[in-house]
Amino acid sequence: MKVTKAGKQSFRLSCQLIGWGTNWQQGLAEIAESGFSACEIAGTTLLSFSRQMEAWLAMIGRYPLTVSAAYETGHFMNEKKRRELFLRHESIARLLQQANIPQVILGPGMKLKRSVEQDDWHKMLGMIEEIAKRYRHYGIRIALHPHLGSPIFTRKEIDMAMERVAEDIYLVPDVGHAAEAGYDLLPLLETYFPRISCIHLKDVKFGSFGLSKTQFCELGFGDLQLAPILQFLRASKYDGYLTIEIDKPAASAKSSALQAIQYLRNNGVVLR
Repeated sequence: MKVTKAGKQSFRLSCQLIGWGTNWQQGLAEIAESGFSACEIAGTTLLSFSRQMEAWLAMIGRYPLTVSAAYETGHFMNEKKRRELFLRHESIARLLQQANIPQVILGPGMKLKRSVEQDDWHKMLGMIEEIAKRYRHYGIRIALHPHLGSPIFTRKEIDMAMERVAEDIYLVPDVGHAAEAGYDLLPLLETYFPRISCIHLKDVKFGSFGLSKTQFCELGFGDLQLAPILQFLRASKYDGYLTIEIDKPAASAKSSALQAIQYLRNNGVVLR
């Protein structure tokens, strides 16, 4: 976080490309046009340039954007495919280094058992450490992203993971997934603040939506009260990214991105 000439603190803002689906090149242009200074890409996108890194660097260089991170699924419970997964993460780590992208955000993957026992945790933590080794070797920061339907989702599961993984592994919470899991995000941020490298922002509507009690939506169109979180981040001089995640755009991904920026500005957030 920086302090502006007017004395206000500014946040680094990024936008995930997920809202543009396969039209991610259009997404890069529209994210830049919307006023973002950074974007978050998928690991799969970078893998498609595994033999064309110069082409990737030339393409991304056309936009005034920093790539804040790459999102990749860790599949921490899929021990049967560990060799295949380790090779994939090794490849992504190498490409991240070549592309000067500093961080990988790892979703845990599917929860493959109804009840995750101590032995499952032991194996899963071993998988996390083996995957982390690949990224450390290339100087890439590793962060865990608690996710709906994964073995690291509830507050208890997050604590189980963060208390046991290496201290150089960071945390990327998502306000929407926290709401679905039913825990208060603010105490989580207070507990793990030194290890929070990014926060995924969206809004949610509360209700009954099939098996879910929330429905993700654009910032400002839901029921979440984000002001206390933003106040805490200001007071704590948070210097990580706020990353807008547009899961299902109501109109277009670009209009949702513009709405997110306007919402943050209306809530006193200065962007950089």
